[in-house]
Amino acid sequence: MTTFEYAGSPDPVRDDLAAAHRRVWERIARSSTWLTGAQRVAVADESRRAKGCELCHQRKQAA
Repeated sequence: MTTFEYAGSPDPVRDDLAAAHRRVWERIARSSTWLTGAQRVAVADESRRAKGCELCHQRKQAA
């Protein structure tokens, strides 16, 4: 399971928010009707990387 570190955050993260973050991540990592837990985590990971995707940027500029 993924661990979350908030030490690098510019602002303090309350314990209840950190706990909620862990609960949500555990839910994402569970299998669903269409995807396995690993696939759902991969979708979340790819979504995080989309902001820096050069191809996505080029496609948006071309539209």
